[in-house]
Amino acid sequence: MTETKVYKLHESKQVEDITTLLKIEGIKHKVFEYEEYTAIEVTGTPLEIIRASTIYQQVATIKL
Repeated sequence: MTETKVYKLHESKQVEDITTLLKIEGIKHKVFEYEEYTAIEVTGTPLEIIRASTIYQQVATIKL
């Protein structure tokens, strides 16, 4: 079973961090521009979606 989830980001640093971690985890994703956001679309099993959500939450809450 495959699911898709889209994460919206404002900062390019967050996009870089999240895509790097998704690549390390082997989770399929694609990055695209959507209005004033950069969006990352993740496609995978429910466990991969949960892992991607965890990565997103960790990176999005860190303010450097």
